[in-house]
Amino acid sequence: MNRFFIHWRQQFCELLEPEVLPVAFQRAILGLIVVFMLSVHVWTMKAPALDRTQWKEIDYIEISTNFWHHGFNFFKPEVSWPATPPRVTAMEFPLVPYAASLLYGLWGFNVYTVRLLPMVGFALMTIYIFRLARREVGPVVGLLAALASAIMPLYQSYGRFLFSDSLMVAFSVMTLFHFSEWMDHERFRDRFIAGASLSIALALKLYPLYLLVPLSWIVFRRQGLKWSKYWGLLKLVLMASILPALWFAYAVYLKYSSIDLFYIFDDRKFETLLMLSDPQWYHTIAERLYGVVAGKLGLGLVLMGIAASALHRRAALLFIYLLTILGYIGLVAQANQGASYYQWPIMPPFSFFMALGAVALIAGTFAVYDLWMTNVLVSAGRRAVICTLLGLLVVSIMVVKRRAEIFDRDSARPADEAKWELAQVIKQERSSSARLLTVGEYALYAHGRHDLSPVLYYYAGMQGWSLENDEWNLSRVRSFIDQGAEFLAAEQVSKIPDSQMFLDQLKKHYRIVYYEDDKMLFDLRRTLP
Repeated sequence: MNRFFIHWRQQFCELLEPEVLPVAFQRAILGLIVVFMLSVHVWTMKAPALDRTQWKEIDYIEISTNFWHHGFNFFKPEVSWPATPPRVTAMEFPLVPYAASLLYGLWGFNVYTVRLLPMVGFALMTIYIFRLARREVGPVVGLLAALASAIMPLYQSYGRFLFSDSLMVAFSVMTLFHFSEWMDHERFRDRFIAGASLSIALALKLYPLYLLVPLSWIVFRRQGLKWSKYWGLLKLVLMASILPALWFAYAVYLKYSSIDLFYIFDDRKFETLLMLSDPQWYHTIAERLYGVVAGKLGLGLVLMGIAASALHRRAALLFIYLLTILGYIGLVAQANQGASYYQWPIMPPFSFFMALGAVALIAGTFAVYDLWMTNVLVSAGRRAVICTLLGLLVVSIMVVKRRAEIFDRDSARPADEAKWELAQVIKQERSSSARLLTVGEYALYAHGRHDLSPVLYYYAGMQGWSLENDEWNLSRVRSFIDQGAEFLAAEQVSKIPDSQMFLDQLKKHYRIVYYEDDKMLFDLRRTLP
C-alpha cells in the first residue's frame, strides 16, 4: 500500500506540472470546450419561449425593451406592468439589460438577442476558470475545470435567462486571475483589468465583496504579514468601489423618489441567524449544491479533489475561494434559500476541485499501471495527454446524467404553467384596453415581505395594480375600476388567510369567471344584482 501511495503521489504531482502539456494542445482542447458549450446553449436557447419565461427574466426583458423603446436612457431602468407611474425602479447596475437593448436596436427583439449575454458570460467564465486553474495547479486541471464549468450552467434552471449573475461570476474569476498575475509580475495591464473586473462585479451585485478574502490571501502568500504591501490591495478596492458606490447611491435616490421592485437594500435577504437555525435551510442548500455537481460522481470528485489539494501548496487559493463562497451562502442565507442562481458563485471552485479529483483518480490508475508494468516507461507528457482525455471523458458523464434537463426542454411549455393557464382565460375575456388588479401576485416570505411579481401581467399582456394587505376593501377596488381595471385575479388564497374576508365580499358583488387550484378570477365590469 505504501508503494502505491508513493507512485500515486509521484504521478499526481507530475500531472500538475505547469509545462506538462503543449500550448497548442491546450488551446485546441479549450477551443473545443467553448465551441461545445456555445453550441449547446444555442441549440437549447429557445426553451422556454420568451412570452412564457421565468419571473427573473421577465423583469430584465421589460427593462431592456423599455431602454430600446424609450431612447436608451441608462438612468431610467423601467418596468412595464404597473398601470400608472412610477415605473422606473431601483436596481443593480443595469449593464446587462442595457447591453441587450443595444442588441435589439441592431438585430431586433428575438430569443438570440435576448439570451446572448448570459451565454457570453458563461463562455468568459469558462475561459478564465481555465486560466486561473492552469496558473494555480497546471494545464491538465485547467482544461478539466473548464469543461466542468462549461457543463454546469447547461442544466441549471436559470442558465439561459437574461440577467446579470453569469457575468457577475465571470468578472469575479477574472478579478482573481488578473490580481494574482499583478502580484507576481506587477504589470499595469493586470492591475487595471483586476480593478475594472472587481468594479463591474460589485456594481452588478454587491455579493462579490466576498472576493476580499481570496484577494487578501493572494497578497499574504506573496508578501506575508508585511502590512505595507496590503496598501496596493486597498487602493485597488477603493478605486473599484467608485462605480458601485455612485450607482447604488443613485439607486437609493430611485428607491425613495420612484420604486424599488428588486429590494436591493433589503437586509432581510440575509436573515442569517433565523435561517441557520432551521434544519430545512441546510437540506435545501445541500440539495442545490448536490445538483450543481450533478450527483454522486461529481460530489465524489469534488471531495477527492479537496483531499488531494493538501499535496499541492498552490491549491490553497482555490480552497480559500471555496470556503469563502460557502461562507457567503451562510451569510446571505435568505436569498440563497430563495433561488438556486444565488449558488452560482460556487461553480468555479467546484469546477476546480472536480477537475483536481479527476486527476487524482486517474493518477491512481497510472500508479497501478506502474506497479503492474514495471518495465514499460511512458513519458510525463504522454501521460498528461492521456490524463486530460480520460479526465474530459469522466467529467463529460455530467452531460449524460443530466441530458434530459439539458436537451429535453419544450419551448412551448410555460415556466409557470398555473399562471399561464389563468392568463389565457384573462386574454379570452378582456377588452383591448383592460387593466388587471391582483391579490397575491407576489412571493411570500416568512418575515412578511412581498416581492411583487410581473408574471401574470406579462403572460396576459396587460398592465395593472397589485393590492397589498391594507388595500383589501371594496372602495379601493372601485377606485381601480374607475381607472380601467376589468378583472381581479386572486392567487395563493389558502396561503393568505387574511384575504378570505375580502374575497367573500368580492363574491357577493362580482361574477367569478375562473376558480381552480387556489386561483380566482373576478369580472369587475359589472356587479351582481
